[in-house]
Amino acid sequence: MLVNQGHTIKQVQEFLGHEKASTTLDIYTHVSMEGKKDTADVLDLLLA
Repeated sequence: MLVNQGHTIKQVQEFLGHEKASTTLDIYTHVSMEGKKDTADVLDLLLA
C-alpha cells in the first residue's frame, strides 16, 4: 500500500527493517487487477 501511495521500495524496506529490498518486494508486492489492465492497455498501444 505504501508503494502504491508513492513511497519508494527503499523507504518501505527501511521502515519495515528488512535487510534487502528484495525481501520487501517478495512479501508485500503483488500485481492488482487494475495494474494488470493498465499493463495490458500499454502493451496494446505499443503493439498497435
